Amino acid sequence: MLGNDVKVELFGPPKGELPDAIQSYNDAKLNYYSIVVKLTYKNQSFLFPGDIYKDMEEKLNAQYGDRLKADYLHAPHHGEVTSSSPKFIEKVAPKAAVLSSNIWVNMPLLERLERGVTKAYNTGINKNILITSDGKQLQVFPEKDRPAQK
Repeated sequence: MLGNDVKVELFGPPKGELPDAIQSYNDAKLNYYSIVVKLTYKNQSFLFPGDIYKDMEEKLNAQYGDRLKADYLHAPHHGEVTSSSPKFIEKVAPKAAVLSSNIWVNMPLLERLERGVTKAYNTGINKNILITSDGKQLQVFPEKDRPAQK
């Protein structure tokens, strides 16, 4: 707890597995053991799952279930196809999500997120994205709007 209004939960890496689990420093191994943090401020929650892949998402779903629900999701692994499985997104059920990739845009993921109640943003399209919360409401201010799809 950080005061009465802020709570931090660590969902990953799995307790007791580090440092012994890291035998090499390849990207897949390091991404698997990314830190997964949920920050709750009053009635608003924010999930930051680092660069985890779908297999870790499945483990988190099984272990934490509804505790993964969050108002904001920073898409795992920059929104790449290795992550953000439908079951994980369904469990988190975010109102807003950001894919932080200036190099490429996973449009199918953006569209899948927005089919639910999620407003999705990508730094490659929206540029800088400011997210604010008073603990009751979440507000997102993108530097640029996404062009309308034709």
